[in-house]
Amino acid sequence: MRSRLLAAAVGAFMLVGLGWAQDKPKGTVQPVAVDKLIPFLKDVQGWKAEGPAEGQTMKTAQGAYTLAFRSYAQGDKGLEVTLIDGAGVPQAYEDYEDLKAEVEAKGPNPAKSVTVAGFPGVELFESESETATLMVLVKDRFLVILDLDGATAKDDLKPLAGQLDLKGLAALAGK
Repeated sequence: MRSRLLAAAVGAFMLVGLGWAQDKPKGTVQPVAVDKLIPFLKDVQGWKAEGPAEGQTMKTAQGAYTLAFRSYAQGDKGLEVTLIDGAGVPQAYEDYEDLKAEVEAKGPNPAKSVTVAGFPGVELFESESETATLMVLVKDRFLVILDLDGATAKDDLKPLAGQLDLKGLAALAGK
């Protein structure tokens, strides 16, 4: 997932440099600071953190958004949890929108709509690459992404997402 986020960032900067980016949408707000997101990336039961949480602010012509991420391990499996305050910047939600569009797909690995702690989400398991992704949209602002490498069909990311303080994250949207 980190590579997807970095690719999105590089793409955005290329668009800005080439003058293709659109004006800042009217719906954008100031994103919360990275240091407000990092405390939400606590230890996950049954997983070993592979270092401290990190984060950064992404700036595009459409506006700024923040993200924080932390990696975890459990045997041969790797889990990355990413929190994004999209702050209304469309680019920050592209992966979520793309995955939502796959819910209607009729392929071997269709995405499924889910709910986690009352918030809408989308999950996808790809058997060939042994990866699973869960994205949860909190208060139409914060995107919580769990990416699991070494996944099997039995892996369920919803309980892991449930260990995160999604209601606390939602409270940040009101500030």
